[in-house]
Amino acid sequence: MYKILGDGGQVFGPADAELVRQWIAQGRLNAQSQIQIEGETGWRALGTVPEFLASFGGFSEPQKQATQTDYSIDIMGCVKGGWELFTNNTGILIGTFVIYLLIAGAFSVLGLIPLVGWVFSILFWVIVGPLMAGLYQVALQALRRQPTRIG
Repeated sequence: MYKILGDGGQVFGPADAELVRQWIAQGRLNAQSQIQIEGETGWRALGTVPEFLASFGGFSEPQKQATQTDYSIDIMGCVKGGWELFTNNTGILIGTFVIYLLIAGAFSVLGLIPLVGWVFSILFWVIVGPLMAGLYQVALQALRRQPTRIG
């Protein structure tokens, strides 16, 4: 059972949950209306009572926060691992990036040629996807400690 605190300080109730839902549907109560649950001493906003959240539309029951996880993340370990990956594969990682930059730069320069430059610009947009995929493939192979090669 519930009691409702009206505008003038007047207390309505006791009312059961169905009657409270009916008052919400009629517009007599809103999420900010004050309610007292039987057995409690304090008043609180009706919108904080999980039983009535669905009555306000758009509100849903709050998600329960996970208090424990079955894993832990070591941020410094991730940074250390990334640096180790880079230092162990510096040549191949920088080499593939330089090749990408040379190809992209060449197409940019060729794109400046009058009358035919637009053809090179379109060709660049066609090959940029596979070029980036190649960069990612080399990086992923290095990350997985698989043999990497250019070509």
